[in-house]
Formats: sequence, structure tokens, C-alpha cells
Amino acid sequence: MHSIVWVYLAGLLIAALIVMIALNLFYAGARKSRESFARAAPAVARVLQIGKSTTSRSYRGVIMELRIQIHLPGIEPYDLSTLWAIEAPDVGRVQVGKTFAIKIDPQDHNKIYSGEIWGRSLGIMKEPISKSGE
Repeated sequence: MHSIVWVYLAGLLIAALIVMIALNLFYAGARKSRESFARAAPAVARVLQIGKSTTSRSYRGVIMELRIQIHLPGIEPYDLSTLWAIEAPDVGRVQVGKTFAIKIDPQDHNKIYSGEIWGRSLGIMKEPISKSGE
């Protein structure tokens, strides 16, 4: 009987240890994200092309594929294909030729954040939106 209790206690201890390690990894990742956002520099994105758009209940708005040109002081403008979650009433703010505020991680220019309250970056697309005519 005592050996069964020890087996259960050992299992409980191992499960608790696994949960603690998982939470520690989660909080470390969140801390890195907060630090990256805190050091991000203001920049401007100009919409070059709009790809697919999908209505999303999860994000309560529209998910848009965008090819944007990043204008960050001190470096040459560059293009990125990215996904953005845009609040439904503000979709008109994202049109070809229009600009909006963003923030760029100076240590990784592919890490972008929204500088606007009506939308947010969902990350860089692995498959870029092709340039017109390609």
C-alpha cells in the first residue's frame, strides 16, 4: 500500500515540475516579446499591394495579406509581405498607396508591430505576395 502512495506522489511531483517548466518557458517568451516591443522604433508602412482578405471571428475583424514598404529613418526602404488583423470599420484605412504607423525592432527589421490602435501585425508571411506583374 505504501509503495502505491509513493508512486502517486512521485507522479504528482513530476507533473508539477513539468507544469512549472512549461510556465517558465511561456513567461520567458512573453518577456522577450515585451522587450522587443519596448525597444521598437517608430516607422511608416506604405501599402504596395493587398492580397487575400478573410473575415475572422477570432480577431473580430478582417485578416489582410499586405505587401508593404517600410520607411525607417537611417535605412533604405524595404518591402515585406505580412498579415494584419484590421478592425472591420477601419478596413478602408488600408488601401494601396496609403500609409500607417508601425514600430520596427532595430535588432530584427522583420519584427514589426502596429503603431495604430485599429490593427495589428500577425507576422511576416513565409510566401511573399508577388509584386504586380510577376
